[in-house]
Amino acid sequence: MKSGFAYGADLGWMSQLEARGFKWINEKGRSVSCLEAVKEKGTNSVRFRVFVDPPQKAYVEDSEGMMTMLGYCDAMNVAKAALRAKEAGMRVMLDFHYSDEFADPKKQYIPKKWEKLSHKELCEKVAEHTNKTLKLMKTYGVEPEWVQVGNEINPGMMHPMGDLENHPKELVDYINSGYDAVKEVFPECKVILHLASGQHPKWVMPFLENFFENGGRTDILGFSDYPYWCDLINKEDPEDYIDSSIENWSRCLQMYRDKYHKPVMITEIGGPEYEAEDTRKLIGDTIRMLKNVPDNEGLGIFYWEPEVCSEVLPDSYPLGASKLTKNYTLQLTEALSAYRDC
Repeated sequence: MKSGFAYGADLGWMSQLEARGFKWINEKGRSVSCLEAVKEKGTNSVRFRVFVDPPQKAYVEDSEGMMTMLGYCDAMNVAKAALRAKEAGMRVMLDFHYSDEFADPKKQYIPKKWEKLSHKELCEKVAEHTNKTLKLMKTYGVEPEWVQVGNEINPGMMHPMGDLENHPKELVDYINSGYDAVKEVFPECKVILHLASGQHPKWVMPFLENFFENGGRTDILGFSDYPYWCDLINKEDPEDYIDSSIENWSRCLQMYRDKYHKPVMITEIGGPEYEAEDTRKLIGDTIRMLKNVPDNEGLGIFYWEPEVCSEVLPDSYPLGASKLTKNYTLQLTEALSAYRDC
Protein backbone atom coordinates (compact mmCIF):
# COMPACT_ATOMS: atom_id res chain seq x y z
CA MET A 1 0.00 0.00 0.00
CA LYS A 2 1.08 3.55 -0.71
CA SER A 3 1.42 6.06 2.06
CA GLY A 4 1.29 9.79 2.45
CA PHE A 5 -1.49 12.33 2.49
CA ALA A 6 -4.43 11.58 0.19
CA TYR A 7 -5.53 14.44 -2.07
CA GLY A 8 -8.74 12.89 -3.32
CA ALA A 9 -11.63 13.35 -5.71
CA ASP A 10 -14.88 11.40 -5.73
CA LEU A 11 -15.64 10.77 -9.41
CA GLY A 12 -18.77 8.64 -9.20
CA TRP A 13 -20.44 10.54 -12.03
CA MET A 14 -17.44 10.39 -14.37
CA SER A 15 -18.42 7.39 -16.52
CA GLN A 16 -22.04 8.44 -16.89
CA LEU A 17 -21.04 11.97 -17.88
CA GLU A 18 -18.68 10.53 -20.48
CA ALA A 19 -21.51 8.37 -21.83
CA ARG A 20 -23.63 11.52 -22.15
CA GLY A 21 -20.90 13.08 -24.29
CA PHE A 22 -19.16 15.35 -21.79
CA LYS A 23 -15.47 16.11 -22.10
CA TRP A 24 -12.97 18.13 -20.05
CA ILE A 25 -10.31 20.72 -20.77
CA ASN A 26 -7.47 21.78 -18.50
CA GLU A 27 -6.37 25.26 -17.45
CA LYS A 28 -4.64 25.80 -20.80
CA GLY A 29 -7.73 24.79 -22.73
CA ARG A 30 -6.25 21.46 -23.85
CA SER A 31 -8.57 18.46 -24.08
CA VAL A 32 -7.88 15.96 -21.27
CA SER A 33 -9.63 13.04 -19.64
CA CYS A 34 -11.52 13.59 -16.41
CA LEU A 35 -8.79 11.75 -14.51
CA GLU A 36 -6.09 13.87 -16.14
CA ALA A 37 -8.00 17.03 -15.26
CA VAL A 38 -8.13 16.28 -11.54
CA LYS A 39 -4.59 14.88 -11.51
CA GLU A 40 -3.23 18.12 -12.96
CA LYS A 41 -4.80 19.91 -9.99
CA GLY A 42 -2.82 17.74 -7.57
CA THR A 43 -5.22 14.85 -6.99
CA ASN A 44 -3.52 11.55 -6.19
CA SER A 45 -6.52 9.49 -5.04
CA VAL A 46 -9.97 8.69 -6.44
CA ARG A 47 -13.12 7.53 -4.67
CA PHE A 48 -15.93 5.53 -6.28
CA ARG A 49 -19.27 4.55 -4.74
CA VAL A 50 -20.81 1.11 -5.11
CA PHE A 51 -24.56 0.41 -5.10
CA VAL A 52 -26.08 -3.05 -4.71
CA ASP A 53 -28.61 -3.23 -7.55
CA PRO A 54 -28.96 0.26 -9.04
CA PRO A 55 -31.54 1.03 -11.75
CA GLN A 56 -30.20 0.29 -15.21
CA LYS A 57 -30.72 3.85 -16.44
CA ALA A 58 -28.74 5.20 -13.45
CA TYR A 59 -31.38 7.77 -12.46
CA VAL A 60 -33.85 7.85 -9.57
CA GLU A 61 -36.96 9.99 -9.15
CA ASP A 62 -38.14 11.19 -5.75
CA SER A 63 -41.72 11.62 -4.57
CA GLU A 64 -41.80 15.18 -5.92
CA GLY A 65 -40.63 14.19 -9.37
CA MET A 66 -37.04 15.37 -8.97
CA MET A 67 -34.57 13.25 -10.95
CA THR A 68 -31.13 12.47 -9.54
CA MET A 69 -28.27 11.06 -11.58
CA LEU A 70 -26.65 8.12 -9.80
CA GLY A 71 -23.56 7.46 -11.92
CA TYR A 72 -22.63 4.03 -13.24
CA CYS A 73 -22.08 2.58 -9.79
CA ASP A 74 -22.76 -1.14 -10.09
CA ALA A 75 -19.77 -3.32 -9.21
CA MET A 76 -18.69 -4.03 -12.80
CA ASN A 77 -18.71 -0.41 -13.94
CA VAL A 78 -16.92 0.67 -10.76
CA ALA A 79 -14.23 -1.97 -11.36
CA LYS A 80 -13.65 -0.60 -14.85
CA ALA A 81 -13.44 2.97 -13.58
CA ALA A 82 -11.14 1.95 -10.72
CA LEU A 83 -8.81 0.24 -13.19
CA ARG A 84 -8.60 3.48 -15.17
CA ALA A 85 -7.71 5.33 -11.98
CA LYS A 86 -5.04 2.78 -11.13
CA GLU A 87 -3.57 3.03 -14.62
CA ALA A 88 -3.45 6.81 -14.16
CA GLY A 89 -1.30 6.25 -11.06
CA MET A 90 -4.06 7.08 -8.57
CA ARG A 91 -4.83 5.48 -5.22
CA VAL A 92 -8.38 4.07 -4.93
CA MET A 93 -11.10 4.27 -2.29
CA LEU A 94 -14.34 2.29 -2.60
CA ASP A 95 -17.49 3.53 -0.87
CA PHE A 96 -20.13 0.84 -0.24
CA HIS A 97 -23.58 2.41 0.23
CA TYR A 98 -25.38 -0.93 0.86
CA SER A 99 -28.34 0.50 -1.02
CA ASP A 100 -29.60 0.59 -4.60
CA GLU A 101 -29.15 4.38 -4.63
CA PHE A 102 -27.59 7.16 -2.59
CA ALA A 103 -27.41 6.59 1.15
CA ASP A 104 -27.03 9.62 3.42
CA PRO A 105 -28.35 10.89 6.78
CA LYS A 106 -31.83 11.47 5.33
CA LYS A 107 -32.18 8.13 3.58
CA GLN A 108 -30.67 4.74 4.25
CA TYR A 109 -32.81 2.52 2.04
CA ILE A 110 -32.27 -1.21 2.29
CA PRO A 111 -31.69 -2.85 -1.15
CA LYS A 112 -35.01 -4.04 -2.51
CA LYS A 113 -33.83 -7.62 -2.90
CA TRP A 114 -32.79 -7.68 0.78
CA GLU A 115 -36.00 -6.26 2.28
CA LYS A 116 -37.40 -9.54 3.64
CA LEU A 117 -34.18 -11.02 4.96
CA SER A 118 -33.63 -11.94 8.60
CA HIS A 119 -30.86 -10.36 10.64
CA LYS A 120 -28.54 -13.31 10.06
CA GLU A 121 -29.31 -13.38 6.35
CA LEU A 122 -28.69 -9.65 6.06
CA CYS A 123 -25.27 -10.01 7.71
CA GLU A 124 -24.50 -12.71 5.17
CA LYS A 125 -25.66 -10.50 2.27
CA VAL A 126 -23.50 -7.58 3.41
CA ALA A 127 -20.50 -9.89 3.55
CA GLU A 128 -21.33 -11.55 0.24
CA HIS A 129 -21.83 -8.26 -1.64
CA THR A 130 -18.64 -6.78 -0.20
CA ASN A 131 -16.61 -9.92 -0.83
CA LYS A 132 -17.88 -10.40 -4.38
CA THR A 133 -17.25 -6.79 -5.35
CA LEU A 134 -13.72 -6.78 -3.96
CA LYS A 135 -12.86 -10.08 -5.65
CA LEU A 136 -14.03 -8.49 -8.91
CA MET A 137 -11.63 -5.61 -8.22
CA LYS A 138 -8.86 -8.14 -7.72
CA THR A 139 -9.55 -9.75 -11.10
CA TYR A 140 -9.13 -6.28 -12.63
CA GLY A 141 -5.83 -5.86 -10.82
CA VAL A 142 -7.19 -3.12 -8.55
CA GLU A 143 -6.24 -3.15 -4.88
CA PRO A 144 -8.16 -0.42 -3.06
CA GLU A 145 -6.24 1.34 -0.34
CA TRP A 146 -9.41 2.21 1.57
CA VAL A 147 -12.95 0.85 1.74
CA GLN A 148 -15.92 2.58 3.36
CA VAL A 149 -18.44 0.27 4.99
CA GLY A 150 -21.50 2.49 4.66
CA ASN A 151 -21.96 6.10 3.62
CA GLU A 152 -22.86 8.88 6.10
CA ILE A 153 -24.46 6.35 8.42
CA ASN A 154 -25.21 8.60 11.41
CA PRO A 155 -28.81 7.25 11.64
CA GLY A 156 -27.72 3.72 10.81
CA MET A 157 -27.91 1.85 7.52
CA MET A 158 -30.30 -0.41 5.61
CA HIS A 159 -33.39 0.84 7.41
CA PRO A 160 -35.37 -0.44 9.19
CA MET A 161 -33.11 -3.40 10.01
CA GLY A 162 -30.02 -1.30 10.72
CA ASP A 163 -31.68 1.71 12.32
CA LEU A 164 -29.44 3.13 15.06
CA GLU A 165 -32.29 3.99 17.41
CA ASN A 166 -34.25 0.75 17.18
CA HIS A 167 -31.62 -1.84 16.25
CA PRO A 168 -28.30 -0.55 17.60
CA LYS A 169 -26.59 -3.90 18.11
CA GLU A 170 -27.77 -5.29 14.79
CA LEU A 171 -26.37 -2.20 13.06
CA VAL A 172 -22.90 -2.92 14.43
CA ASP A 173 -23.20 -6.54 13.25
CA TYR A 174 -23.81 -5.34 9.69
CA ILE A 175 -20.83 -3.01 9.76
CA ASN A 176 -18.59 -5.71 11.20
CA SER A 177 -19.77 -8.12 8.51
CA GLY A 178 -18.57 -5.65 5.92
CA TYR A 179 -15.31 -5.04 7.78
CA ASP A 180 -14.51 -8.75 7.96
CA ALA A 181 -15.32 -9.23 4.27
CA VAL A 182 -12.88 -6.45 3.32
CA LYS A 183 -10.09 -7.99 5.38
CA GLU A 184 -10.75 -11.43 3.90
CA VAL A 185 -10.03 -10.20 0.37
CA PHE A 186 -7.55 -7.38 1.07
CA PRO A 187 -6.04 -7.82 4.55
CA GLU A 188 -3.98 -4.63 4.29
CA CYS A 189 -6.86 -2.44 3.12
CA LYS A 190 -7.96 0.21 5.62
CA VAL A 191 -11.67 0.26 6.48
CA ILE A 192 -13.35 3.63 7.03
CA LEU A 193 -16.39 4.42 9.15
CA HIS A 194 -18.05 7.40 7.45
CA LEU A 195 -20.29 9.88 9.28
CA ALA A 196 -21.75 13.22 8.21
CA SER A 197 -21.22 16.50 10.07
CA GLY A 198 -18.23 15.51 12.13
CA GLN A 199 -17.97 19.09 13.39
CA HIS A 200 -21.25 18.60 15.24
CA PRO A 201 -20.66 16.00 18.00
CA LYS A 202 -24.36 15.95 18.87
CA TRP A 203 -24.94 14.19 15.52
CA VAL A 204 -21.89 11.95 15.75
CA MET A 205 -21.33 10.79 19.32
CA PRO A 206 -24.54 8.69 19.69
CA PHE A 207 -23.37 6.60 16.76
CA LEU A 208 -19.76 6.31 17.89
CA GLU A 209 -20.68 5.46 21.47
CA ASN A 210 -23.00 2.66 20.33
CA PHE A 211 -20.54 1.43 17.72
CA PHE A 212 -17.56 1.03 20.03
CA GLU A 213 -19.61 -0.16 23.03
CA ASN A 214 -20.91 -3.01 20.87
CA GLY A 215 -17.52 -4.07 19.51
CA GLY A 216 -17.54 -2.17 16.23
CA ARG A 217 -14.45 -2.61 14.07
CA THR A 218 -12.91 0.08 11.88
CA ASP A 219 -9.46 1.41 11.04
CA ILE A 220 -10.25 5.06 10.27
CA LEU A 221 -12.92 7.60 11.23
CA GLY A 222 -14.08 9.49 8.14
CA PHE A 223 -16.30 12.59 8.11
CA SER A 224 -18.12 14.86 5.66
CA ASP A 225 -17.49 18.61 5.66
CA TYR A 226 -20.05 20.83 3.93
CA PRO A 227 -20.20 24.35 5.42
CA TYR A 228 -22.73 25.25 2.72
CA TRP A 229 -25.28 22.77 4.08
CA CYS A 230 -24.40 23.68 7.68
CA ASP A 231 -25.20 27.33 6.95
CA LEU A 232 -28.59 26.37 5.51
CA ILE A 233 -29.38 24.26 8.57
CA ASN A 234 -28.30 27.11 10.87
CA LYS A 235 -30.76 29.45 9.14
CA GLU A 236 -33.59 26.95 9.47
CA ASP A 237 -32.83 25.93 13.06
CA PRO A 238 -30.60 28.49 14.85
CA GLU A 239 -31.03 26.70 18.17
CA ASP A 240 -29.13 23.66 16.84
CA TYR A 241 -26.21 25.73 15.62
CA ILE A 242 -23.41 23.94 13.74
CA ASP A 243 -19.97 25.51 14.06
CA SER A 244 -18.18 24.64 10.81
CA SER A 245 -15.06 26.68 11.60
CA ILE A 246 -11.62 25.12 11.28
CA GLU A 247 -11.03 25.77 14.97
CA ASN A 248 -14.07 23.73 15.94
CA TRP A 249 -13.18 20.98 13.48
CA SER A 250 -9.74 20.71 15.04
CA ARG A 251 -11.24 20.40 18.54
CA CYS A 252 -13.73 17.74 17.41
CA LEU A 253 -11.16 15.62 15.61
CA GLN A 254 -8.89 15.73 18.65
CA MET A 255 -11.80 14.65 20.85
CA TYR A 256 -12.63 11.68 18.60
CA ARG A 257 -8.97 10.62 18.46
CA ASP A 258 -8.50 10.93 22.20
CA LYS A 259 -11.60 8.85 22.90
CA TYR A 260 -11.38 6.19 20.19
CA HIS A 261 -7.70 6.18 19.15
CA LYS A 262 -8.31 6.15 15.41
CA PRO A 263 -6.77 8.23 12.61
CA VAL A 264 -9.14 10.59 10.82
CA MET A 265 -10.04 11.65 7.30
CA ILE A 266 -12.33 14.11 5.57
CA THR A 267 -13.88 11.72 3.07
CA GLU A 268 -16.20 14.34 1.59
CA ILE A 269 -15.84 18.10 1.27
CA GLY A 270 -17.38 20.65 -1.06
CA GLY A 271 -18.30 24.26 -1.58
CA PRO A 272 -20.48 26.25 -4.00
CA GLU A 273 -19.22 26.15 -7.58
CA TYR A 274 -19.80 29.91 -7.85
CA GLU A 275 -17.48 30.60 -4.89
CA ALA A 276 -14.37 28.89 -6.24
CA GLU A 277 -11.82 31.04 -4.42
CA ASP A 278 -13.64 30.67 -1.09
CA THR A 279 -13.81 26.92 -1.62
CA ARG A 280 -10.11 26.85 -2.48
CA LYS A 281 -9.43 28.52 0.87
CA LEU A 282 -11.76 26.10 2.67
CA ILE A 283 -9.92 23.12 1.20
CA GLY A 284 -6.52 24.61 1.97
CA ASP A 285 -7.44 25.39 5.57
CA THR A 286 -8.84 21.89 6.01
CA ILE A 287 -5.71 20.26 4.61
CA ARG A 288 -3.51 22.27 6.94
CA MET A 289 -5.75 21.29 9.86
CA LEU A 290 -5.44 17.61 8.95
CA LYS A 291 -1.70 17.84 8.56
CA ASN A 292 -1.50 19.26 12.07
CA VAL A 293 -3.18 16.19 13.56
CA PRO A 294 -0.54 14.55 15.81
CA ASP A 295 1.34 11.45 14.66
CA ASN A 296 0.41 12.07 11.00
CA GLU A 297 -3.05 10.69 11.70
CA GLY A 298 -4.90 13.22 9.56
CA LEU A 299 -4.81 10.99 6.51
CA GLY A 300 -6.44 12.89 3.66
CA ILE A 301 -9.30 14.74 2.03
CA PHE A 302 -11.71 13.93 -0.82
CA TYR A 303 -13.69 16.50 -2.80
CA TRP A 304 -17.11 15.12 -3.68
CA GLU A 305 -17.70 15.24 -7.45
CA PRO A 306 -15.46 18.14 -8.55
CA GLU A 307 -15.84 17.18 -12.22
CA VAL A 308 -19.42 18.51 -12.49
CA CYS A 309 -21.40 21.73 -12.31
CA SER A 310 -25.08 22.33 -11.63
CA GLU A 311 -25.88 22.97 -15.30
CA VAL A 312 -25.25 19.34 -16.27
CA LEU A 313 -27.20 17.65 -13.46
CA PRO A 314 -30.97 17.19 -13.37
CA ASP A 315 -31.16 18.18 -9.71
CA SER A 316 -28.73 21.13 -10.16
CA TYR A 317 -26.42 20.03 -7.33
CA PRO A 318 -24.42 23.22 -6.64
CA LEU A 319 -21.24 21.98 -4.97
CA GLY A 320 -19.21 20.70 -7.90
CA ALA A 321 -15.93 22.35 -8.82
CA SER A 322 -16.26 22.80 -12.58
CA LYS A 323 -17.78 25.21 -15.07
CA LEU A 324 -19.39 24.58 -18.44
CA THR A 325 -17.27 26.37 -21.02
CA LYS A 326 -19.31 25.35 -24.07
CA ASN A 327 -21.65 22.57 -25.07
CA TYR A 328 -20.59 19.37 -23.30
CA THR A 329 -17.19 20.72 -22.24
CA LEU A 330 -16.26 21.12 -18.58
CA GLN A 331 -13.29 22.81 -16.92
CA LEU A 332 -12.29 22.57 -13.28
CA THR A 333 -12.45 25.83 -11.31
CA GLU A 334 -9.75 27.15 -9.02
CA ALA A 335 -11.27 25.32 -6.04
CA LEU A 336 -9.29 22.11 -6.44
CA SER A 337 -6.04 24.05 -7.00
CA ALA A 338 -5.81 24.06 -3.20
CA TYR A 339 -4.25 20.61 -3.57
CA ARG A 340 -1.25 22.12 -5.37
CA ASP A 341 -1.10 24.97 -2.84
CA CYS A 342 -0.56 22.52 0.01
